Amino acid sequence: MANNCYFDLHVTCKNPEGVSAILDAFDLDVDSPSANPIGAISYTCIYDKGHHKTKEFGYGDYFAYIDGDCKWSVQSAILDKNRLQEIISKYKLNLEIYSEEPGCGFMEHYLWEEGELILSESSDFALIHIDNIQDDEEWADEFFNSLIVKKTCITKDNYESFADDDGYIKVGGYDYMWTVN
Repeated sequence: MANNCYFDLHVTCKNPEGVSAILDAFDLDVDSPSANPIGAISYTCIYDKGHHKTKEFGYGDYFAYIDGDCKWSVQSAILDKNRLQEIISKYKLNLEIYSEEPGCGFMEHYLWEEGELILSESSDFALIHIDNIQDDEEWADEFFNSLIVKKTCITKDNYESFADDDGYIKVGGYDYMWTVN
């Protein structure tokens, strides 16, 4: 079984056909995610002006927000295996993707402006819930012994102070600072 990579995608453009082309690439009219040709395992999405699962667009900028899971990475499961980059260029889309793959320990960030790729980066990343540290010694050891965590001041004695309100400790990666809204 491939590791799951969680992703968030924001797309905007002046032309509703551009957003439609992205939705078609993800095959979001199909009820079964397994029929999705882009490789997403599951997804949710919000289309133009808050309409959910519709291709009726309003006036002004058109947009879609898509989040889901794919195999391994956005690069290998989504960008390398479909027409997404061709669609982005053709319709001069503004599109941004953030992904998290805590199993393999990395995040990705991609940004296209007016159809041109201007940013493609990845970063080391670790994520764990404090319950996993407390309940699973093997997982805890793997987390504390990872190179990215060793570069911090997080230890088995103080880790709880680094947890967010939901109990997760995130090390490295990116804060989602959307350029495409």
